[in-house]
Amino acid sequence: MMGSYPAAYQPGANATFAADRDLYGRIGNASPDQRIQVESFIIPPRSGQAWEVPAGSVCRIIAVDGPQVGDLNVWHRHNPRERMWASRTRQLQRAHVSTYDRIWSTLPYLRPLLTITGDSLDGYGPDEHGGRVHDLLGTRCDPYVNRLLTGEDFDFHCHSNLTRAVLPYGLTELDVHDVLNVFQCTGLNDEDRYFMKASPARRGDFLEFFAEVDLLCALSTCPGGDLSIPLWGPEAGDPIEVCRPLGIEVHRLDPALLDGWTPPEPALYRNMHGLTLLSVAQSQGDDSWWVRDSPTTSAPAGPLDTAATDFHRTLPGYQPTPLQDLPELAEKYGIGRLWAKVESTRLGMPSFKMLGASWACCRALADRVGAPPIPDELRPRVTGRFTLVAATDGNHGHAVARTARWLGVACRIYLPESIGAERSAAIKEEGADVIVVPGSYDDAIALAATQENDNTLVISDTAWPGYEQVPRTVIDGYATLFGEIEAQLPDGELPDLVIVQVGVGALATAVARWLSRLPGRRPRLLAVEPTEAACLLRSLRAGAPTEAPAPHRSGMDGLNCGNVSPIAWPTLAAGIDAALVVDDAAGAAAVASLHSAGVSTEMTGAAGIAGLDRLTSDETLDLLRRHLDVSANTRVLALVTEGATAGPRQSR
Repeated sequence: MMGSYPAAYQPGANATFAADRDLYGRIGNASPDQRIQVESFIIPPRSGQAWEVPAGSVCRIIAVDGPQVGDLNVWHRHNPRERMWASRTRQLQRAHVSTYDRIWSTLPYLRPLLTITGDSLDGYGPDEHGGRVHDLLGTRCDPYVNRLLTGEDFDFHCHSNLTRAVLPYGLTELDVHDVLNVFQCTGLNDEDRYFMKASPARRGDFLEFFAEVDLLCALSTCPGGDLSIPLWGPEAGDPIEVCRPLGIEVHRLDPALLDGWTPPEPALYRNMHGLTLLSVAQSQGDDSWWVRDSPTTSAPAGPLDTAATDFHRTLPGYQPTPLQDLPELAEKYGIGRLWAKVESTRLGMPSFKMLGASWACCRALADRVGAPPIPDELRPRVTGRFTLVAATDGNHGHAVARTARWLGVACRIYLPESIGAERSAAIKEEGADVIVVPGSYDDAIALAATQENDNTLVISDTAWPGYEQVPRTVIDGYATLFGEIEAQLPDGELPDLVIVQVGVGALATAVARWLSRLPGRRPRLLAVEPTEAACLLRSLRAGAPTEAPAPHRSGMDGLNCGNVSPIAWPTLAAGIDAALVVDDAAGAAAVASLHSAGVSTEMTGAAGIAGLDRLTSDETLDLLRRHLDVSANTRVLALVTEGATAGPRQSR
């Protein structure tokens, strides 16, 4: 018997999670001339298929030949870590969903992925057994539970169907998740146990939903068919005779129907989880530095992922960049030892950026065409078919353009107006189109972000809501640096302090992840930024992502970024030990110091050394030095992220 006790999850007065019934009613009742069918296919019995549904479109699942259960998975198309969360949807909506209910995504996003706009079985149940349709109570059948219950292997469960369906999109069995059981009739019996019964669907019945963001969907036509024949127990049999196909239709809508709709933003929670970032520097009234009062909280991680390194080793011209010992500079700065990882030549480019860009470009294209991320295998499948787009202060865009040339695809690079003609010319020499954007690097990013479509892939090293997978892949590509460093350090030695320059924070995130994997005492991590573009320092002091307002006029062009990447922030908030800013005079002095030691670079590449100079010489930073335990015995690792170029300014 169903109780009348009130639901636990009750929206407050300021809640906005409920669907706008006027808007979604208008979409659900749209006339045929307000819809354009862009895709239609049949999923055969006992199989599965994946497909895309662009944001602002509707998708209809149809019982084309009578009752048949379908197990549905849903992911954000560009970030599969954001995916359907059945249990939270069950709490926020209902255990069986219908029109105006929404399917919510996993943490840390927690936003509606889709809203149900049509259900021909709306109103069914509870029936005489308490059954209802479209359930979130159970999950997909799978070969593991089949083995558990029968002692036999059978490969064509919904879990297996979904696994096969998503492989062309670069996903695996690990991405398959709890499902929405479309057309399935279920409930809880008197023993509070889950039951399934025959689906009440008939030919032509449908469930339709509106895509709130770009979606990747996968559906299995359940091998149990309409579930009229038990799958397990003494009356179990082969339900092949009650297995039927399901139809899929995707429709683009008349824009007038979408008046008032905007894609939902991820949850606004600031991702601090009770971590306190109160800075000693705040109590000192000095806004040019920050140090953590308590130890870092980043958890130990496993070994470095070698996938990117294995990829890089297949590229023409790959070889490890040098880790140079700089004893004269160590003596100058009063420390025990100074190593510099010098990225003046990396895969034929004057910057480490080629590591992240090449890996991200090939992974993104491989995901799009369902091929391995290997240039020789990708090239015949992508040449002439795609365009790669990036925004850059120079080096990232140059690396994307070089990779595009390797693969035979078009390329378009957006540059802020501050970038000199030499930088632009170097990118054009790769065959890329260059678009100069009035304003800052962040303005260029905002424009590039609008360019993604079926044939155009945005390759950015910073993220924004709904766009996270490619920037994560860029960060993964930098792991090659740290495998090399570990092999190059003297046996048994590790740095005590690592210094990294920060733009949007992608490289710093990779460094923080690497440090969390090292054995023994974790090296301390110091972030360095230009005075006028200290977005990470501002964020650490505020305890939440905080913009450094334009203009960003430093000669360290590659670090002239107004915002920390959203995917970098949680790692940096937990893993950075201290941060400080340096001006152009310090940057120029560091370039000269490195040049005297035989290392050729420019201001962005020298920013870590500029930070070390200030750390060891500025009398006002005694408290910071003590917190970082800087002494005559300290071993320091700095990253010289690029070599000298022909251009007049350092670039990103």
